[in-house]
Amino acid sequence: MMIEAKDTDRLEDAVAAFETDWTNDSIDRIADVLKRHSLGDDLAAATELIRVDIERRYGAGNPLDLADYRSAFPRLWRHQEFVSQIHFEDRRSRSVAGMPDDPTRYQEQTDRRIDDDDPSSRQSPGDSAASTTGPSEDLRLNLRRIGYEIEARLGRGAFSEVYLATEKHLAGRFVVLKIVRDERNESQRLATLQHTNIVPIFSVHRFDDCTVLCMPYAGSLTLQKFLSQSDMPEDRNGQSLIATLCNRSDETVQRFDAVGTPSTATITPQQYVNDSFLAPLDWAADPMVADKPIADQSPLIRLQPMGRADLTLWLFSKIVEALVHSHARGILHSDLKPANVLIRNDGEPALLDFNLSQSFQNHGSAIAGGTLPYMSPETYRRMMGCDLAADPRADLWSVGVMMYEFLCGRLPFKPPESAAAIDLEVGVQHRRGPVVWDSSTKVPLGLRCIIEKCLAFDPADRYSDSEQLLTDLRSQAADRPLQFASEPLRGRCHKWFRRHPKAVSGGSVATLAALTALMLVPLAVRWRNQSLALEAKSQLVQFQDLSDRLLARQIVDPQRTDPNYFNDLVRPLTDRGLLVPGGPTRWIQAATTRESQLQRGQVLFRHLGHAAINAVERLDDVHGTGNATEADVVQLQTLVDAFRETIRSTGGDPDESRAYRFLLQDLQRFTERDDVDTNKDSVPPEKLAYVSDDEAYLEAVRDLKDRHYREAIELLTMLADKQAIASSLRWTMLARAQRGQREFKDALLSFTQSIERSPDSPRLWYLRGRCQQSLKRFAKAESDYHRALQLDPAFVSARWSHAQCLMALGQPEEALQTLNTGLQHRPENLSLTILRSQVQRQLGNTDASKADYAKAVEGTPESFAEYLNRAKYRQDDDLEGKLADLLEAKKLRATSPEVHYQLAAVHTKLGDLDAAIASLDEVRRLNPSDERAMVDTGVLLARSQETESALQMMDAALQRPNSGRTLYQAACICSLVGDNTRYQRGVSLLASAIHSGYGVDLLRTDSDLDALRRFPGFAAVGRTAELVRRTRYSNRNQGQDEQDVWDITD
Repeated sequence: MMIEAKDTDRLEDAVAAFETDWTNDSIDRIADVLKRHSLGDDLAAATELIRVDIERRYGAGNPLDLADYRSAFPRLWRHQEFVSQIHFEDRRSRSVAGMPDDPTRYQEQTDRRIDDDDPSSRQSPGDSAASTTGPSEDLRLNLRRIGYEIEARLGRGAFSEVYLATEKHLAGRFVVLKIVRDERNESQRLATLQHTNIVPIFSVHRFDDCTVLCMPYAGSLTLQKFLSQSDMPEDRNGQSLIATLCNRSDETVQRFDAVGTPSTATITPQQYVNDSFLAPLDWAADPMVADKPIADQSPLIRLQPMGRADLTLWLFSKIVEALVHSHARGILHSDLKPANVLIRNDGEPALLDFNLSQSFQNHGSAIAGGTLPYMSPETYRRMMGCDLAADPRADLWSVGVMMYEFLCGRLPFKPPESAAAIDLEVGVQHRRGPVVWDSSTKVPLGLRCIIEKCLAFDPADRYSDSEQLLTDLRSQAADRPLQFASEPLRGRCHKWFRRHPKAVSGGSVATLAALTALMLVPLAVRWRNQSLALEAKSQLVQFQDLSDRLLARQIVDPQRTDPNYFNDLVRPLTDRGLLVPGGPTRWIQAATTRESQLQRGQVLFRHLGHAAINAVERLDDVHGTGNATEADVVQLQTLVDAFRETIRSTGGDPDESRAYRFLLQDLQRFTERDDVDTNKDSVPPEKLAYVSDDEAYLEAVRDLKDRHYREAIELLTMLADKQAIASSLRWTMLARAQRGQREFKDALLSFTQSIERSPDSPRLWYLRGRCQQSLKRFAKAESDYHRALQLDPAFVSARWSHAQCLMALGQPEEALQTLNTGLQHRPENLSLTILRSQVQRQLGNTDASKADYAKAVEGTPESFAEYLNRAKYRQDDDLEGKLADLLEAKKLRATSPEVHYQLAAVHTKLGDLDAAIASLDEVRRLNPSDERAMVDTGVLLARSQETESALQMMDAALQRPNSGRTLYQAACICSLVGDNTRYQRGVSLLASAIHSGYGVDLLRTDSDLDALRRFPGFAAVGRTAELVRRTRYSNRNQGQDEQDVWDITD
């Protein structure tokens, strides 16, 4: 879905209305304001109004507890990104108000139903034993009164925190306390479930703000942790599980001893038997356990000889036994995943966390939630608003995903990129296809059949209930035919031979073998074809996932033309032999059907085309500077040749491909030869139509390269909801185009969509911060840069921008601190060094400032950014030094508009207006719609008394939505060319610029405005400027104009 600018206009109107009418009880008006501005369901808008309310309340000395906002907007608190923004605003406003920081205000966790599966969210006691965070002191006192003492935090989930505690009234035994802030009847449902493989509840204790569930402690190893510690699927067997349990027991004891846990306490209920095996724990309290043989007492003994497949059957049979018990009582788990399966100290699995459980016998209470990778297609649809009843077969889907992951080491289907409806729909479509098995992963045929039946797209094609699944799991474990899943004859014969080993001895072997061979020959041919088809499908899925990740990273990174980044993009092609003649054809034809061949061709077409356009961009940067090599051109030739072969291999005509013809044109430009394979009589590429969505996608990539941002925006809008481009990639490309077009509000929204899909990308957070900074939202920009630096502390661009924001917020000490941290990571970086010299000077540290400046000026820059930033911060009396740095930067990146802007500024100060105009002409060549270059050229032409040309440039620049800077420069042109009509227009333009906040400090001194100062009306503009100047301090978004925010890169 395209986010339109009118959404941001409504938000701005809502904020303005809320700020105008704000009172101490305005929290009660937030919902009404949102509704009046058609933003009733907009959580981002609600967050913005809450931030305004927080800021105003601290200013009035009447802050609220954050719990009050949570109570008023519980749905918002399920989204960590919004909660983080509220926490940041609260902490910032406290600091401005001079109040001490209080970290306990921000310990409450986001309560959301879409729980991103985080293996680290469940910790062992030792992992968190030294943690100082925990329940409030009031809650600790309440727990002590009823006999519990908190020892350590075990983990933290989406709905709760879990702690290890001792129960003083019962010999100091260890128990688990689960503290739930928003309890969803978990205790009531668990009370009806009494099964060995479901973690039970001992007791429930309710307090004012939470519910505490007391449960037995039986270890801290979850299935998720076991999978992460044995990341090679073939290593997942009985012995590795036993070793993991034993190691975890030793580690826990050692760590608790280290933090001073009483040595008399029994840390875990495990004991070794014969120095090898742990004794059993049976919370069903079987009175006959002591009389059982040791093999029956300890499942760990039985686990020892189990291989991967046998262990899978044993573990999941136990899990499904628990589901049979739960489903028989009408209760769905609804959040089955490895993190919610405890591997007890006796080796038995047990289900955890019934917080999302629900009754499927009561359709009115159905909720849709869980963890995206493990959710069934029908659950996605329920989340999208479809009226579907909760169904126990959704739990069986989750079991199938877990079994596949256990056996193969990866998920069977690509998870949706977010919980947005557009991504969920893509997830639904992905799950329509068959389960793909890697030929290198040896999984018994019967077990494959079971998993495939669990993962059938249509619930009607799955097991009808958990009892049927349990029956087939037990049949497979006993080498008996499956009763409910369809099993090929080959698998059934194999099982028969395993059950009757004597029947294959003696003379009967030859006869049986001959008969079996005759029966299986036609089947073998079909199985082989199916296997080849599945293998081809698996290869395509792997390549497409890799391609999407690499292209998304490349499109967002300012260093995309760096050789290392480019090589990463090309490596998947060379690894698969796709850049040698015949390679694309062989790879495409390896698919067994025409449809799958076309799918392979489309993916390869996009990746090759994108890589080739990137190669063109690299050559554009260095062509003519002496840095381009013959190898660079040969590499482009190789990519173009493979691109042409890909088109032909899928039945296309390269001469009709707009993308190929443009690449051919580029190749001819760099080779400067006439013998490049091109048809001179054919239609020019710009007149060819897009023959596919893939062509449109590559055209958008080319438009971004050429800075044709408006055209790119139109194409990417057209590609919304199309399969030709992953949604995360499209949002990022759209954001880049909008930012390049200086549509910062739209770009901000698009980057937010990208971040929702790739929250761990520091460059996305950085680029969103750039948009915030361009909109003068410095506090929000600082928050985004802070997040980028958390993800990548050595990210110089984010460090630089973070310091700039802190300076704009009036926090030079914090700016100095972040620069010091950056220089610890990159001690020789001249960009950070020269910026630190400016900060030191503002703080009055003259000697330190001079030392940093000398180091920066005397050093040798190692990158484009270092040359550019050193040029900016060189002292004004060193214009020749500035010019030399900029010319070096131009050699490294000739296509950077910022280099040419700064060259124009330096040439102007040196009095060389012709050279300045030439630099701005280069910007307009790169981006013909760049209004800044147009209006600046107009000013220079007006100073040179080229009146007509100056006015033409001004009119061209003013045809677009304009920034305050453009309006101000246009006023200067009107003043310079001079007549009463022009003066009147100039005063009007100047008033608009001042009203937008630009030019307030230039109005008194700018010599370009001398003629306007004598014109009636200028005095009124001056009074307006004075009012703006006086109110600037109270305007939290005031600061530098967006044109002064530099685009720097590492």
